[in-house]
Amino acid sequence: MIRTSRRPRTRLLGNPFIGGFTDIDREGTNLMIGDSELLDDIFNDDSPEHIKLLCSMSAHAAFTDVVVSARYKEKSNGNVKTLSYHLYDGSSLNMTGFVSKLSITALDILPEFGTPDSRWQRYISENNVIYTKHFQTQASSTNVENFVDHDAQETGIIHTKSRAHSFAGSYFSGIKLADIQPYLFYVGTGYQAKPYISIISASDALRLRKVTLAPGVSDDSLSTLEDDICNGSIQLSIPDCNTTYKSVAAIKETLTSDIFQITFRKEAGDG
Repeated sequence: MIRTSRRPRTRLLGNPFIGGFTDIDREGTNLMIGDSELLDDIFNDDSPEHIKLLCSMSAHAAFTDVVVSARYKEKSNGNVKTLSYHLYDGSSLNMTGFVSKLSITALDILPEFGTPDSRWQRYISENNVIYTKHFQTQASSTNVENFVDHDAQETGIIHTKSRAHSFAGSYFSGIKLADIQPYLFYVGTGYQAKPYISIISASDALRLRKVTLAPGVSDDSLSTLEDDICNGSIQLSIPDCNTTYKSVAAIKETLTSDIFQITFRKEAGDG
């Protein structure tokens, strides 16, 4: 006769156990403790629940030679002046570490969830570029509007600052996924009305509120690569399986290389 005990465990290694109950099959000596959340061997059927890919990144930098200008006054009764900068030629801003787009290439299927099916290996080999993140850039010369910078100390001179406009994306070998993000630029006049151009990361722009976003810059366009992955922006779809998989997590442990891992989960209702 099989007897089953279903009493909550109160202590495990000195800590409360609240994840579930203890089921004991006394006759068969089978023991299951707590809630079972083990992932299935996903490659045992046609609709695996999870897939983990080994990936790499490659960056591309293609910028148009554009001029950004703004009009300003040093004093309210003064003459109108114009500041002007070549945005991408490196004369005003250091372009090291800035890119226009980033591609993710799948290198292999990791066997963490089972032995890969040949269909998946074939799909990855034929569709190895699984995602490209495009960063908003300035495609043409533009005149931006300057406003009085009320955050600047009053000195009798008008200090101005523009809104923040799209510039490029950040990237260098070994960078953290959360740091691969858009950057913005803004112009203004500072101490003694000296013109300047500055850049700011998307995270700082949203967190510090040092600048106001230009109308063409939405919060959605300021996502990091880590945001894109966790929000399911990278999708895999194999026609003969009639299923869709969305990215849910990523791990990057390397400091000097572009290798990292992405985990995908099957969409609910597929398969």
